[in-house]
Amino acid sequence: MANIKLRVTGMTCGHCQAKVEKALKGVTGVYSAIVDLPDGEAEIDFNDDQVTTEQLLTAAGFDKKVADTPERLAHLERLTPARKLVAHRRDGKLYYVYADPEMCKCLYVGTATQYRIALEKRMANEELVAMQEHQEDDALLWALWAPWPWPR
Repeated sequence: MANIKLRVTGMTCGHCQAKVEKALKGVTGVYSAIVDLPDGEAEIDFNDDQVTTEQLLTAAGFDKKVADTPERLAHLERLTPARKLVAHRRDGKLYYVYADPEMCKCLYVGTATQYRIALEKRMANEELVAMQEHQEDDALLWALWAPWPWPR
């Protein structure tokens, strides 16, 4: 299980907060989502057993920016939270940033659309793994209902 904290902008009331929470909880693989209106943050717990965040971000089209200078590496190591997706606004646009100062010494940067694609890829992978894990069990259970399909 993984946890991501995202900055959520544009919420002005409890109704906004409830809509954001409902949307997050509706995503397959999300166990919980708590949206904090005053702080403008959403904390999300989700299943990450099969795909690393880095693989997911790359597959979704996030740009990987390597800390290839001492200045970039020093900045990367100061970024918090490390290894968490964080929403940032730059030039009026929303971006998602994932800092990894330990493994790849890099920064992943993606748009809101790429973030949505990353979530969709994570969901598709989880569904495939669940199907593969239960294939043999399902075959045995469905044999109880033989003949299959039922004659008409």
